[in-house]
Amino acid sequence: MLFSHRSKLTVLIMVLISILVGLAIGRYSTTWGAASIIIMYVSLAITAHSIGKVKYN
Repeated sequence: MLFSHRSKLTVLIMVLISILVGLAIGRYSTTWGAASIIIMYVSLAITAHSIGKVKYN
């Protein structure tokens, strides 16, 4: 598997995990669920960028 395909797949899985966690929290409070999706998405984007999975051209 090419690095670009593998890195895109990794980022997609990380985004799906953040959405699923946000939806699980959103069952109890929609405000906290939406906030957790945003917080996890931003933190995962920073993590993916720092480990080299996402690169800016």
